[in-house]
Amino acid sequence: MANFSVAVNRKKGNVKTTTWYRVSAWNGSAELATKYLKKGSRVMIEGSGLRANAYIDQSGKPQASLELNADRLIFLDSAPDNGNAEDEEQIPF
Repeated sequence: MANFSVAVNRKKGNVKTTTWYRVSAWNGSAELATKYLKKGSRVMIEGSGLRANAYIDQSGKPQASLELNADRLIFLDSAPDNGNAEDEEQIPF
C-alpha cells in the first residue's frame, strides 16, 4: 500500500486554484508509486471511492480532505533514464 497526495491545478482567467487529494494505491500501483513518484511528478490517476472527510485541525479550524482509491496510475513524465530497460517497461506510459 502507498499513500500520497496529488495537487490538481485549475486556472480560470487570472484565478488559479489548487485542490489536494489524498490517494491510496494498492498492489502493483503501490509499487510503481513508491518507485517512480516524487514531488512534482505528473501523473493521471483513475480511481473509485472518492470520499470527503471533515475534521478540526490543531488550531481549532474546520478542514476537509478528499480521498481517492487509485485503480490505475498513468505516469505523464518521461521514463527515467537509469539504463535499466526492465524498470522502464513496467511504467504504463
